[in-house]
Order: sequence, then C-alpha cells, then structure tokens
Amino acid sequence: MEENLLEVLRRARGLDAWKIVERRGERRELYLVGHRVDMRRAATVRRVELTVYRDFQRDGRRLRGSATLRVPAGCLKGELAHLVEQGAGAARWAENPWYPLVQPGAGEPVPAASTYAAHSVDLDQSLDPLAEGLFAAEKEAAGASLNSAELFAENVQTRVRNSEGLDVGFSSFDGSGEMVVEARGPAGEVELFQELSFAEPRSELVGEEARRLLELCRDRALASPTPPLGASPLLLAGEAVPQFFEYYTFHAAAESVYARLARFSIGQSVQGEGVRGDPLSLHLEPYLAHSASSAPWDADGFPLRPVPLVERGRLLRYWGPLRYCHYLGLPPTGTLPNLRVLPGARSLEELRLRSLQAVSFSDFHLDPLTGDFGGELRLAYLVGENGSREPVTGGSVSGRIGELAAFWLSAETQARPGYLGPLGLRLEPVAVTGAE
Repeated sequence: MEENLLEVLRRARGLDAWKIVERRGERRELYLVGHRVDMRRAATVRRVELTVYRDFQRDGRRLRGSATLRVPAGCLKGELAHLVEQGAGAARWAENPWYPLVQPGAGEPVPAASTYAAHSVDLDQSLDPLAEGLFAAEKEAAGASLNSAELFAENVQTRVRNSEGLDVGFSSFDGSGEMVVEARGPAGEVELFQELSFAEPRSELVGEEARRLLELCRDRALASPTPPLGASPLLLAGEAVPQFFEYYTFHAAAESVYARLARFSIGQSVQGEGVRGDPLSLHLEPYLAHSASSAPWDADGFPLRPVPLVERGRLLRYWGPLRYCHYLGLPPTGTLPNLRVLPGARSLEELRLRSLQAVSFSDFHLDPLTGDFGGELRLAYLVGENGSREPVTGGSVSGRIGELAAFWLSAETQARPGYLGPLGLRLEPVAVTGAE
C-alpha cells in the first residue's frame, strides 16, 4: 500500500504538499480476572495518518489549507485515489496563513535517555512478570483485593515522511493497561479504577501502583462524608497534579499567543505578584525514563530537545510546533510530550497539616484558559494539627489558579505519564463543599 499511496500523491491534482505518519506495532495483551489469567492476545497493528495541503492566494495573502485522514489498511489504488481526492476537497475550506513543513536536515534530536525509549523489548517475556507484580501487591494488602486488570505491551516503529523529502523514524516501547480494585466497608462494596502507562516492563513499578491503589480503596470503603469546610487549604495529590500545570503550558504556547489567548509575556511572572509559596520551574522534555510518550521527533518530524520554559516563576520563552512558531517569527521547539516540574523544599508531611488532602477524584477538571479547577471527591483525608488523618468521601473542591494566595510544591516527586514533578501541591484558598 505504501508505494501505491506515494504514487497516488505524486499524481494527485490540486495538492501542494503532504505528510504521512505511520506507526507499526507488535502488540501483546493480557487480561486478568481476580487471581487468574483470563485471556491472552497477540496482534499486529498498523496506523497510517495522511495530511494533505493546498495553497491559495486571497486578497494578496498566501494561505494554506489542510485535511488529515486515516488511511484504512488494505486500501487499493482506486480507494486511495478517492481518499486523497476527498482530503484535497476538504483542504480547500481550511484557509490558514501559509506555513512550511519540516525540511530534511532540520537538526538532530537529543539522544534517548533510556534504552526503553529507543529500543524494542521481548514482548513475550514482558507481561507475565507484571501480572505477578499485581498478585504480589494484593497478597500484601489488607482489606482490599484485585478485581481485574488489563495489561498491554507494544513495540512501535514510527515513521514520518513529507513531500519536502523528510524521512525520519524511531523505535519505542509502549506499555499500558488498567486495573480495578475493590474493598468492602460499612456502607457496602466500593471500587477504584486506574489507568496504567509505563515505558519499562518492570514488575516493581506496576506492583507499587497496585499497592497504592489497594490502600486508597481500603480507606475509601471506611470513609465518612466530607464536611462543608468553606475556604480551606487543599493538598492536591496524585493524578490531578499533572493536570494542574496544563494552565501554565497552555498560556506559554505559541498557538495560544497566536490566538490571543495567552496571559503570559516573556519575562513576566506566571504566578502573579505577591503569591506566597514556591516559585515554579517548568521544563518540557522529549524524554522521561518512565514515560511511554517519549520521542525524538514530534508528529511533524521536527527534532526535539529539552526546553526550559519557566524558571523561578518567570516565563523564559514560548513553545510550539513549526506552524505556530513560524506565524510568530519564533524559533520552533516542536511539540514536546513530557513536562518536568522542579520540586519544592517542604515535605508532604509538612504541607498537609491542617488541610484537606485530595487523593482521588470522580472527575478532576481544569480549564487551561481560565484556570478554573475542581472536582468531586472520591477520597480525601482531613489532616489535623498533629498529622492525624480521617478518610472522607463525597463533596467537591473548586478554585481558580489566578486567585490563589499561596502555592507550595512538595519535595517528594512522582512519575506519571508525561510528567515528573511534585507529588503534592498545597493551594490556598480552595472552596470545599460537603457531601449531601
């Protein structure tokens, strides 16, 4: 199909440029129910995404329209020609200011920081140890058990080509899955769910995540209703923390600047003046050792290198793909897949005193444009003056980043998909409503 697609693109009328992103994967899947293996699967996956471009002149302005299409497997030459024709027609109606594609020789990416980020692994030997890690974690847990789990391991070959002659590719390992744990308390049985993502098939890492989730589920089963606290210090912990920082990366993005949505100027404090707490330092990274999304090139084929974005609260530069940086006349950084946030000086134990520590939400939401955040509490802890913890559930928290008076980063860190940074954030003030 590859040669047929290239031939169709060469002969297509009305096209001025094109880009193909192809991902080929060898995949293994393992399904667990309770303490046993329920099913195994193996699959070969191929995904081809085609973007076609058309150039225009309108009122003396040079414009470029584009359309992105999914190319189904097994397409014949006639079907490919029809698909490209449809894309070319759609591209006529997307008239944007002209921008270039990545040129061959645009530069070399930073070398991989992890062998797993750049090489394939033995898939047939990767999943069973992970299942054993889950089972071992359950044996150590008291008051909670593993309900089910799905584990996936995939060796991926990614290739990016375009009509300018660019042709780059790389190998990677993508580990993913999900697990459900359960516990019984006075009010009945409860479940907690968590997605998994890993760049190394290490049983101890998956086992650690399982132990944490089993402990939270046990406490959730014993939790009391959350009381109405009004304006309260909140220690945001766990999965919601990486989402919180999307506000800062959004307002530092070249696309946001071009759309006149960005609130930050280069050299300006991103935290506002007079906010008590720790200054932010944010870095965008092509590689994090634990992150399955790590890559040397972005989806345009632009070579990726680390980008210091915010240093001690001050914005150093804007970031973004070639298109939006071209519009602003800025050096492009590409679309980097990972965020690294420097930790603070205070321990988590210190930061959670006299606060509500939120560790699990039914749905945590952050609006990156306005900075509004909130969510319904699945599990939190009321932490007293002496460090005592009482599990609570229900109710909700809400706040706005621009209205925070204090902002503290924990010294302890956590590694999550696309993120390495503080385990917890102490935010003041945050509105806490009680469970009905």
